[in-house]
Amino acid sequence: MSKKTLLFKAHGYGFTAVLLCLFCSICASLFIFAFAPAPSAEAADVFSQSLVSVGSGYVIADADIGVVSFAIETTAAEAGAAHQLNLETIERISQAMQAADIPGLKLVVRQPSIWPKTSLISKETQYTASAGLDVHTSDITLVGRVADIGLQNGANSIQNIRFDLSDLTQVRQKALEEAVMDAIAKAKVMSDAAGLKVVTVRELRDANDIQVHNPSALQASGTATGTSQSAIPMALTTPIYRGQVIVMATVTVVFDVIIDKTKDVLGLSTNPQ
Repeated sequence: MSKKTLLFKAHGYGFTAVLLCLFCSICASLFIFAFAPAPSAEAADVFSQSLVSVGSGYVIADADIGVVSFAIETTAAEAGAAHQLNLETIERISQAMQAADIPGLKLVVRQPSIWPKTSLISKETQYTASAGLDVHTSDITLVGRVADIGLQNGANSIQNIRFDLSDLTQVRQKALEEAVMDAIAKAKVMSDAAGLKVVTVRELRDANDIQVHNPSALQASGTATGTSQSAIPMALTTPIYRGQVIVMATVTVVFDVIIDKTKDVLGLSTNPQ
């Protein structure tokens, strides 16, 4: 028999041995799978239950920005003239603010609206242009001074005075932390009451909705919102107090829970009479 024939037979035997080993492995796996004990219903349901808890957190912080919102209305026989008077009033207030050297001054003009109004007696039509001007300052102790300057230079009323934060990063993180802790505390209360036990966190969702709330400084100082210019003496310094803001955050946490066998909240272990 030639060497070539012997080599071919040797390769044939080796291939047969590999197939035999593979067949034995498959049979062994099928045997183990067929005779392995099925998982108990309790083990299968350990993580099949979930509990959803919504947590809220808030932080109270001192504001470092004050915003005074003015309402500016002008009237004329023509729409264009009313609009022009409105622009001139806004410009006059803006120049007065800049001349007062207000720290961190920022002026934001809100788009005007124009509408006609016809007198029932004279039948004449007048046009009113209404716009808004928001004045920002980094010194919140000066919001009263800002309010006086605006009213003295043509603003009809103060729509709102509010406070804000220039940087919400640290306060937002603290509010989120408080929200997560609140969700965990609620989950513990609910699971204990239902005879369950929290085992892990499955999902954590941030509502990504940070809200900043602050009380109206005008209402806090006793001055009604929308007070007309004629009702306030020119020399009056509006008493506005240092404001605080409330930064709120909300999160949703999904927990995995299991039945706590040490408790029988539902009375399942009680034998019927």
